[in-house]
Amino acid sequence: MNSHTAYNLWDSVENTADFWQILSNEQRAILDSAKEVLYLEKGEVVFRQGEIPQQLFYVQAGTVKVSRTGGAGKYQILRFVSQGEIFGYGAALADEPYVVSSEAFEDCEIWAIPLSCVRHTLLHSPEVAHYVLRRLTQELATADCRLVSLTQGHLRGRMAETLLFLHRINSREEGHLDVLAHLTRRELAALSNMSTANAIRTLTQFVEEGLIVVEGRHIRLLDVHRLQFVALQG
Repeated sequence: MNSHTAYNLWDSVENTADFWQILSNEQRAILDSAKEVLYLEKGEVVFRQGEIPQQLFYVQAGTVKVSRTGGAGKYQILRFVSQGEIFGYGAALADEPYVVSSEAFEDCEIWAIPLSCVRHTLLHSPEVAHYVLRRLTQELATADCRLVSLTQGHLRGRMAETLLFLHRINSREEGHLDVLAHLTRRELAALSNMSTANAIRTLTQFVEEGLIVVEGRHIRLLDVHRLQFVALQG
C-alpha cells in the first residue's frame, strides 16, 4: 500500500458516520437505556492496557487519547478518538484484554455500553456490523501505513505525515488543528517517533517555509498540498 492510499484511508476515517446515528430508533432506545454516562476530566483513565473489556465506549463530547506502553517501558501515543466515534471494540469483540490504554485528552462525556447489548445489536443489525468492521479495517490499514512511515521515514516526512494525520482526524474548523491546543511538543514528538528537540526544529523549518503557522500550541496548516508532498517523499 502506498502513501496515496493511506491519505485516502484517513479521509474515509474522518468521514465515517456517527455511530449513534446509524442505529435504528429501537436500537438507539435499547442502548440508551443500558448505557452509563461518564464525565471525565482531562487525564482521567477510561481503561488500562491489560484490563478485561466489559463495555464498548462512545465519545459523546471531547477527545480521547489511545496509547500503549511497550516492553521497554516506552510510552507511545497511537491515535485520538473524536466525538461520534466508538473505541475499545477490538479487544471487546475478541474477548481479549486491552492491548492499549485510553484516557480523556480533554474534558469528555463518554457513553459506556454493556457488551451484551452491543453483541445483540451486532447479531441483529447488518448495518451496525458493517460499520464496526469498516472502522476496524480502516484503523488497521492506517496503523500499518503509520508504522512504515514512523520507522522508515525521515524527520520532515514523519512530522508532515503526523500533522496531516491529526488534521484529518481531529480538525474542528477548516485548516486548523484545535486538538494541538492540548498537545504538548513532547506528545507531538512521540506521535512522530522523534525527540522533542527534533520535533521543535522540524516545526520551525515548516514555519520558515510557509507550510504552517504556530500560535502557542495551535498549529494552522497553510499549505496542505506541499505537506502531503513532504510526507510522500518520506
